[in-house]
Amino acid sequence: MRFIFQVATLPALISIALIVPFRVSRDLIEVMLPPALSLIGIVWIQALAWRVSVVSWRGETRASIAYPLAAAVALLSVFQLLLRRSVAVY
Repeated sequence: MRFIFQVATLPALISIALIVPFRVSRDLIEVMLPPALSLIGIVWIQALAWRVSVVSWRGETRASIAYPLAAAVALLSVFQLLLRRSVAVY
């Protein structure tokens, strides 16, 4: 259960937190509903992990997320500071 939480549930929850700021600013329901619907899948995956007793995982590589995080912040800044004001959303 902990393995599935680390490789599926936690990254999915973090990605939802990153997806919401990149969505086009419209009504709250239009911005929040699609990422929130993925929570159903996350809960389902985590619930099925309770049934598995043994998982074999040998990939113990740890990579730094500094560069992807900096790229995501830079892209979000471009979207929110430059493009949001100049592009009309209908």
